[in-house]
Amino acid sequence: MSIVFFILMALTLIFGVGAIIYNMSRYNDSDPKIKKQYIAASLAASFVLLILALSVVQVNAGHVGVVKNFGAVTGTKFEPGLHFKAPIMQTVETYRTQQVIYETSDTPDTSNATFTDFSVDTMTEDGQRIKVRFTVVLHIDPTKADWIAQNIGTEEDVIEKVVKANARSEARNIPKSFKASDLYGENVYVCQAAIFKKLAPIFADNGVILDEFLLRDIGFDENLAQALEEKQIALEKQVTAARMVDVKTAEADQLIASAKGTAQAEIEKARGQAEAIRVINEQLARAGYYNEYLLAKGIAEGTTDIQWVVPEGSMPILDLAGVTNTATP
Repeated sequence: MSIVFFILMALTLIFGVGAIIYNMSRYNDSDPKIKKQYIAASLAASFVLLILALSVVQVNAGHVGVVKNFGAVTGTKFEPGLHFKAPIMQTVETYRTQQVIYETSDTPDTSNATFTDFSVDTMTEDGQRIKVRFTVVLHIDPTKADWIAQNIGTEEDVIEKVVKANARSEARNIPKSFKASDLYGENVYVCQAAIFKKLAPIFADNGVILDEFLLRDIGFDENLAQALEEKQIALEKQVTAARMVDVKTAEADQLIASAKGTAQAEIEKARGQAEAIRVINEQLARAGYYNEYLLAKGIAEGTTDIQWVVPEGSMPILDLAGVTNTATP
């Protein structure tokens, strides 16, 4: 019932009782016939207010109302706001279209979820017993509210028949295809996604939109949990060692590449020098007296800083007498 209904009912009661008391006190000594008329008028006014109260329906935000005629679904839906219906004949079944939460835990009484339940016990592929604690976030599709009213029932029926039945079933069956070590590590998200993928179309077929399925926690036997933790630590050490090997390998490859580059540069440098010598030798072969010219020029300029160019396969022998005679006029 909406707050508007209760307000109107309270006003009706106050008005009716007050009118009767007022008329009885005012016309206490009057003609009994007049007194009855005033009482009847007061009762009629109260009845009108009662009918009005029964005709008003308030649908709150985040809800949708499904109108029924004597219990039969009419197909008419009330959006959030104030509406009028036929009193007595029509009733309105409301559903929340906001997100609601169905949650399982070992202590459901301590949960703040909309609907709570106990954890699910199941087995892993390798025969380990586990306890699955999960959360389902969902909302009712407002466009299918009349279908839900016709085929499923109330909001509580939706949770019981659709959400609870299917979510607990899949949370029990799908983990059976995973090993305990997988559910202890990152592969738990693979299991979570598999359950979501299985539930989403089932929920949609029943007018429910699955927003999220969350595997909050998986409980293992204490000894198994310790063994899995030690295994996880060992795997992490292996991964770290493998990464260090990759880093060292990359550094070595870089050094090798650098050394190859340096060697190639030296080779190219030597090739350049050899090419230069070859060109010089060709020039010397064409000008056999080039060294004599350099010597004579140095003597004439009075310098001893003379760089010799020696052809390949020859000796640095100069005809000094010829140079001297040439240099002296």
